[in-house]
Amino acid sequence: MSIFEYNEEAHMKSIREDGYEEGKIAGMTDGRVIGKADAILELLEDYGEIPQKLRDRICAEKNLDVLKQWLKLAARAVSLEEFVGKMG
Repeated sequence: MSIFEYNEEAHMKSIREDGYEEGKIAGMTDGRVIGKADAILELLEDYGEIPQKLRDRICAEKNLDVLKQWLKLAARAVSLEEFVGKMG
């Protein structure tokens, strides 16, 4: 047997394992993004009805760093207007 022989079963197993890990990481990241957006909305609900446009913008954001900044801003803001004004 040569070291250059192709082992399809081993190759397919490797591809499945790699895909599983990529999916797991993507799922964790998606979960963190959704969690941050939910936390922001929960904090902002204390100031009253959140306009749909603002809700949509927060939920559409996929950059975790931006969501972290918005979460801190939402925790410090004293009104929806202040939050929106500082969102950037």
